[in-house]
Amino acid sequence: MVNRENGGNHSKGCRPLYDGPVNLHWTSTRQIGAGLNNLGNTCFLNSVLQCLTYTPPLAAYAIESRHRRDECRSNGFCALCVTSSHIKRALDAPGRVISPGALCQNIRHISKCFRIGRQEDAHEFTRLLVEAMQKASLRAYKQVSPLQSETTFVHQAFGGR
Repeated sequence: MVNRENGGNHSKGCRPLYDGPVNLHWTSTRQIGAGLNNLGNTCFLNSVLQCLTYTPPLAAYAIESRHRRDECRSNGFCALCVTSSHIKRALDAPGRVISPGALCQNIRHISKCFRIGRQEDAHEFTRLLVEAMQKASLRAYKQVSPLQSETTFVHQAFGGR
């Protein structure tokens, strides 16, 4: 778990936007979740979703419904809502195959360059999806300092240092 008391941004005097746990390790054993349908050259998207589904902090965040569509302040597409929903669906459907349709239908919200049906770069998609989740985390706030933007769940889980 990330320790915010020794060097975290909260101790530097800014109020954190997310102050819940960021579990860096699995807290329990789970079955392998669902596989993903390929919806026409969506291998890049499917591989990224599989990796994110089994990333402990993001999986715990999704399973515990810490970001829910009914509480989201986003008007329209929210990368964090869609990704969290996908992770919960995948982990709740072991042995089945599910479709990543919600993300495929909204891929242009992540990047105008991406198109379903074309081969795309998984690394670039990962980077842009995490960036879109970070933007979704910040959307509810009118003014956020650069230091405070480092206190979102997404930045704490994926920001690195």
